[in-house]
This record gives sequence, C-alpha cells and structure tokens, in this order.
Amino acid sequence: MPLNIFTKSNWAIYEPALRTMVEIYKRDGFIDQDNIDKWKVKTEGHNHSALDLKVSEGYRYTTLSENVGILNIGGPIFKGANLMTEMSGASSMDLIKNDISKLLDNPDIKGILMNIDSPGGSALGTPELSDFIKEASVVKPIHAFVDGLGASAAYWIASSASHISASKSSLLGSIGVVTSIPVQESTDADGIKNFEIVSTNAENKRPDPLTEKGMSVIKKELDSLEALFISAVAENRGVSEDKVKSDFGQGGVFIAQEAKTVGMIDEVTTFENSLNTFKEFLSRDHESDISQNLNKEESLMANEKKEEVVAKTFTQEEVDALVVDASAKGMADGIKAENERIVSLEKMALAGHEALIASAKADPEMTAEKLAVKIVEAEKEAKNTYAANLKASEEENPETPASVETNPQEEKEEEADPENVTDEDKDVAAWNKDKKLRAEFNDDKESYLAFARAERKGLVKIHKS
Repeated sequence: MPLNIFTKSNWAIYEPALRTMVEIYKRDGFIDQDNIDKWKVKTEGHNHSALDLKVSEGYRYTTLSENVGILNIGGPIFKGANLMTEMSGASSMDLIKNDISKLLDNPDIKGILMNIDSPGGSALGTPELSDFIKEASVVKPIHAFVDGLGASAAYWIASSASHISASKSSLLGSIGVVTSIPVQESTDADGIKNFEIVSTNAENKRPDPLTEKGMSVIKKELDSLEALFISAVAENRGVSEDKVKSDFGQGGVFIAQEAKTVGMIDEVTTFENSLNTFKEFLSRDHESDISQNLNKEESLMANEKKEEVVAKTFTQEEVDALVVDASAKGMADGIKAENERIVSLEKMALAGHEALIASAKADPEMTAEKLAVKIVEAEKEAKNTYAANLKASEEENPETPASVETNPQEEKEEEADPENVTDEDKDVAAWNKDKKLRAEFNDDKESYLAFARAERKGLVKIHKS
C-alpha cells in the first residue's frame, strides 16, 4: 500500500489514529495484520458472546439478532475496498452500503443497529454514505451505538441515525477535516531529492504548504469539506450549525456523558441495553422513529429562522427613504385595488338599478358582494310595491261582470260612436274577440282586466324579446 494513500488524501479521522498509521508505515514499510488488529472489526458482534450473535451469510459486516441487523463498522473507514479492508479489518463504505441494501430487502429484518468503533476515515465518500443511511432510515429505523470510538467520519456516519447511544467510556466527536502533506527538505537514502513541477496554469495542483499562498489553497479545500461536515451534523442532530461549531468540541472529542450533555448523542448505556431497547421499540411501532429525521430538519429550520432576525440601526435619512417608498407602494396598491373594485361593481350592473350602481361606485366601502345583496333587496321591494299598487287599483276600479258572448248590435254601436267607448269597453271587447288572450289568462277575465288597468297606469311593462 503506497504511503500517499495517507499523505495525499483528506481525512475525517481522529488525528492520533492517522498519525499512528503513518508512523507504522514509515517504520515498517507496510501495514500488516498485527499493526492493524487494534481497529479490526470483531465480526462475532464485538465479542458480545452472551447475545449469541452469529455472522450471516451474504453479509460482509452484519450479524443478525432476531429482527435486527447489527452492522459492525470498525477500524479506519475507506471509500472502497483495499488491502486494509480485505485483510486487516478496516471498513469499506461501498461494502457498508451493500449490507444496508440487503438488510432493507430482508423481510425478516425490521431495523438496523450500527455498532461503531472507529476513529473515522477518508472524507471522500462520507457525505454520500451519510445521505444513503438517512434515505434508508425512511424505509426501516436505523439506530447507532458507539462502543469505544466514534470520531470524525465515524461520528458523521453515526449522526445519520435517528438515535445515537454510546458506552460510558466511548469518545465521540473530532468534527473536522485534516490532511498530511510530505515536504522533502533533504535527499533520501539514495542521495536523491525529488522536485514536483506543475504546468503554468495548474499551480494549485501542488500547493506549497511552506508558502502563505499554498497554505491558503490547502485550507480553503479543507474548510469546504468541513462546512459539509458541520452542515450534515447540524441537520442530522436537529441543531444549528453555530451550535455544532461552538458546542460540539471544535475538533476535539468528548467522553460519552459530555457528548450527551451538549446534544451529540441521545443516551449513555451498554450495547446489550441498546439492542434490547431497540428490539422492544420495533415490536411496538417504528413510524415515529422514521419521522425523527423530518422533525430534526424542521427544528433546524426553526433555529435558522430565529437567527435571521437581526437588529439594525437606521439613520434618519434611511427612515425617510423607507417612508417615501412605503407611501408610494401604498398609493400604487390602493389605486390598483380601487380599479379592481370598480370593475367588479360594473359587472353587477342590472337594468333599472343604474342609480344604485352609481352610488356603490362612490362608496369606497362598497364591494361586489355587498352590492349584490342590495340589488336583490331592491328587486324584492319593487315586486312588493307592484303587488300593492295592483291591489289598490283593483279596489278603486271594481270590475262589472261582463258576458263572454258579444252582442253584434253593441259592436256596431261601438264602431258607429267611438267617442263613447271607454278603455274598459275596449278591454272587454279585446277579451271577447281574442281566444289566445283568454287562454293566456286561463279564462280569468277579472285578472286580465286588472292587468290591463295596471298597464295603462304604467305599473307594469311588457318586454318583448
């Protein structure tokens, strides 16, 4: 394994662990089984023999316990498989994803418990693994237990679970990103001194940490990765980024109880208790657990909104300008609203109510809804007035019964002396002559005569279409 796997990569790892790996390699020229055993994942379930755990076929890091898949994540964490993950017990992010996918597809598994003992690992791939775990937790609940060390990338991964517990002696945190850049200041054992030369437009390909500009380039890259780390932890734990920066260790680690006090984990307990509690939870209901990630996001949004409220001092000129702007906007909004009101009133126009429409336009409080009510009331009043006038007219001019049959002699007399013919006579004559008229009034002569009298007085109008 080449040394540059350590010295030319960005790491989210507990610094003593990275330093130990580099020192071992520099001393022995390789990293063997004996040197890495301290990080080796105990596939027998971290030696919890009392739980009778067994490694399951088809899985790389997982043991099954009833309806729970225990995903053991230990040692340095690399993005893909390599010599350390294949022979020395380190963990591969790709293989972790494979195990999770299989657990999601297993109908007998109701939840996943990540059993973590890791100093962290490569920053490359950790954000994607974190997102993958969060998406998986929507399908089945995922809890995390830290047994020993949950640092840097390992804590990043743990924070993706909806619930984090840890043993009392565990260390958690180390939130940040680190890199190691070798600088050759003298010749090697063969008397050779290496120089790296980059092309003209690629000076940032090999920034020199001994120069201010080179260090600035390196720090910018690390800060960008750290920003992703902090943002993810804040979102996963349902707190603000400022809280993560100020309270979550600032790159250091906390013992479990301290981590619980500041909100980095939820519980200090044993692995056995954590597993049994998880099983009891799964036997009841897990929908609330699946929604915890959403609740954390809502909490974070609420905190961010609060932080957006910042006091500002204004000068008198700024206040005056704001008043002018507000007045202009208010006037424009008022004109627009009035125009919309007038248009809505005009749509209510109805023949015979012109005066009412004009009055409504002049009243700024009058709306289309209120005008509609007034028009209905006016129509009702007009109908009642007509009925009253018709009744009064009939009382003033009682009708003398007349026969339907006409006398030819009377018709001749009426034609001979038209000046002596009254309106009532004409109405009677019309009634006698017109069968359609009689049918229209259902042969009710009195109703027709009353209608005719009202029509002559202008109390009714006939609209012809």
